[in-house]
Amino acid sequence: MLRRYPIQRGRVPFPLQEHFMSDNLRIALVGAWHVHANDYARDCANNPHADLVAVWDDDPNRAAVAAEKWSVPVVADLDALLADESLDGVITTTATSIHRPVMEKVIAAGKHIFTEKVLAADPADAEAIAQEAASAGIVLTVSLPRLYTGYTRAIDEVLAADELGEISYVRVRVSHDGAIRRNGNPQWLPETFFDRQEAMGGAMIDFGAHPYYLVNHFSGGLPETINASYLSTSGHEVEDQALVVCMYPDKITGVAEASFLGGAVGMIIEIHGADGSLVFDFDDGLRTKSRGEKSWRQRALPADDPTPFDRWVQHIQHGEQDPENVAVALDLTRMAAAAEVSAAEQRTVQISEVG
Repeated sequence: MLRRYPIQRGRVPFPLQEHFMSDNLRIALVGAWHVHANDYARDCANNPHADLVAVWDDDPNRAAVAAEKWSVPVVADLDALLADESLDGVITTTATSIHRPVMEKVIAAGKHIFTEKVLAADPADAEAIAQEAASAGIVLTVSLPRLYTGYTRAIDEVLAADELGEISYVRVRVSHDGAIRRNGNPQWLPETFFDRQEAMGGAMIDFGAHPYYLVNHFSGGLPETINASYLSTSGHEVEDQALVVCMYPDKITGVAEASFLGGAVGMIIEIHGADGSLVFDFDDGLRTKSRGEKSWRQRALPADDPTPFDRWVQHIQHGEQDPENVAVALDLTRMAAAAEVSAAEQRTVQISEVG
């Protein structure tokens, strides 16, 4: 049975971790494949209610590097790790291709799951994971960090106040230089990120997850159709730059973009309506301009909400699941799947085609 917080005493000591005897949740890093694995391990280290106690990876070298960095042991056998009754949850940062089989093992063992996006590349796999976790009482949280930021809250307030009027266009672009090779050096993104079999896609399925869920959030739900264009300029088999045009029921055009080819603006959000426009980027913050105004108005940003990892810990403590987070993650998978079909077949795809 799944144990609720506070954790019951008298549990079996974790191998080589007898010194972790606090009341904190005991968390294992399951997979160090993803570039954000260390970020989530750091989130765990910084959370006063959680301890990172072990690392597993299907690549022994990756496991050893992560374990040394965080001063925890490697557990080579995933089944043995999950069988430990003292373990409360796992951070799943494996290759996207093995999310479902790994998470099904975790769910069967009764451990909570914090996972990197996407939940799965196939909507059917994502639905299965979500349903199995819910049925087992597992707290499943997908990392959707930009949904919980101060700038997203501020944009929500502008839209709720109807300051822009009827919305017609929403655009979110993210970019970094992870695919660029300079001076004979390899790109800083690991080569596995460009392996279609492991990553299940390129820039759009992973990095592009942020534009997907933000465009959906600001547009009010799932689009009806998607039209995607993918481009690879770095010689990899998957895209390093992508543009996805989404058509929403209320005649809103949404544009989600992701690029591994650099750019001085790491993210930009544009929203345009009948009575005004909104723009956000990390350098200049949030500004709006209403019809009739001569200049842009700078907007204050509230504090960020708790991080996805901290939300996960809070939900475990309170014995609550996070269905809203999971629903957003499932919609994200549907969009990613539709975009993959659209780019491959060079046609407009109905969201209903991918489930």
